[in-house]
Amino acid sequence: MPSSFLLLAIVFLTWSGVACRSDRQEALPEKDIPPQTDSKPSDVFFAKLTALCGKGFWGSFVHPGQPPFPFAGSGLLMEVASCDDQRIRITFHVGEDASRNWVLAFEENRLRLTHDHRNRDGSAADVTGYGGVAVDLGSAWRQDFPADAATIEQIPKAADSVWSMIFSEDMSKFSYLLTKSGEVIFHVDFSLSSSET
Repeated sequence: MPSSFLLLAIVFLTWSGVACRSDRQEALPEKDIPPQTDSKPSDVFFAKLTALCGKGFWGSFVHPGQPPFPFAGSGLLMEVASCDDQRIRITFHVGEDASRNWVLAFEENRLRLTHDHRNRDGSAADVTGYGGVAVDLGSAWRQDFPADAATIEQIPKAADSVWSMIFSEDMSKFSYLLTKSGEVIFHVDFSLSSSET
């Protein structure tokens, strides 16, 4: 009997505690209840880009200060050209040249960046398909892509290269960077404040 009584007491106290916690939660203002989300940082980053689909955004060089050929004197436009739930294709226009594309796709839970370069006739350029898989899951604001083995085999001098894509926290800017051994080689900022559709 004592053990049965103890068991009933435990069940009653446990039930009472759950009921009290449930009542307290219902009484909380909605703003005080933390949001429940299972989204991974890579998913959130991908969703931010997907929200820009079908739009173009003008860019400007941050580094180097004097754009190298063939970028010198050309308008820079990032066009989020196509999106689905697994893949985003961004065309990086340099003046009239639309041969450069950034392709983001999921590889398990992480994002892969592939640079897809095309000739004027649409065929693959001699140097294309390079990139890498993001470090861990990255963050909702930044994804870093170190050169993978296939890239290093194709372009040995890219062994220490890392490509980065970054949203500013106020969502006013999207940045694309190339660093080598931690030194910025190429940095373009695109303004998200207005778009070309």
